[in-house]
Amino acid sequence: MVVYAINLFIVSIVILIVGMIKPGWIMFWMDKPSRMGVAWLGVLLFMGAAVLFGEGERQKKLAQNTPTEISSGQKSQDVAAPQTAGKTQVQEK
Repeated sequence: MVVYAINLFIVSIVILIVGMIKPGWIMFWMDKPSRMGVAWLGVLLFMGAAVLFGEGERQKKLAQNTPTEISSGQKSQDVAAPQTAGKTQVQEK
């Protein structure tokens, strides 16, 4: 994910620079494209890349923190034993 984010950063900067010089190249479907539309497109792509980069870093940290193996003698601490809310069980003889 991080690699895609870096690539999207580069693409957004290139689109912003080329679009500011010649907006007709980027927004070819419009008759008279404005530089403001190109600026919005560049900013939105840049923001998307920033979110993608942050999510990729978060996923990387989560992958490093998870235990890979649990031996048969150990119980996972993530799984809690079911508890009753203050109720006690009475055994009858």
